[in-house]
Amino acid sequence: MLLKPQYYQLETNYSQEEVFKILFENTIEKKFRLFTPNKIFEGKVFKDSFIIEKVTSGNKSYIPIIHGDFQISSNNSTIITFHLKQKSFVKIFIPIWFTIISIILLFSIYTLSIIGIGFSILLLFFGLMFYFVNTEITRTKIMESFENLFQTKITQIKS
Repeated sequence: MLLKPQYYQLETNYSQEEVFKILFENTIEKKFRLFTPNKIFEGKVFKDSFIIEKVTSGNKSYIPIIHGDFQISSNNSTIITFHLKQKSFVKIFIPIWFTIISIILLFSIYTLSIIGIGFSILLLFFGLMFYFVNTEITRTKIMESFENLFQTKITQIKS
């Protein structure tokens, strides 16, 4: 999910109005808060679409934005299609951070600085691990929330 959004789909027996109601009741308007709200998502839910984020406490930089829509299918069920998209800050910060640390690593190799090489490698390793582990945990929590709300399994679709 570093640069390319992941697309998902689920089909539920709820009507389009029920899907709207479920999302609306579990979403709070996004604004600055000093406390964690008692809702699953924050953002906006529209008549047939939504732009939301998973509510968490702590660092929210790596939480993807969930863009989706829902529509009635041919067999009177509702199909919810959504994708997870990283925030612009993350899309800009990660490549810049990786480039700067890589330049420091190359300079450390050039000057044969053992401490600089070790420090750069640690920064690269732990920084990338933090990003990938954090986004994977958040993605899993988002999937579990949708599956619990709509009582159905999610399938990943081709982008």
